[in-house]
Amino acid sequence: MNGTAAIDVSLDPSGNVTDAKVARSSGNDGLDASALDMARSATYTPQYSACKGVASTYTFRVRFAAW
Repeated sequence: MNGTAAIDVSLDPSGNVTDAKVARSSGNDGLDASALDMARSATYTPQYSACKGVASTYTFRVRFAAW
């Protein structure tokens, strides 16, 4: 299966995931679910403002390609 999923990830000021949702589907529910799992378990660095971490949103993209 092929496709690219875009996941919007919301982060707290420490870079921890507070929410994740499919912003653009790969066209396959199973691939989207895998992309959500990957986005939730990834490690993020928060955005900084005035040298302090701030809550932010990041778009996590996953491209799936058949072998």
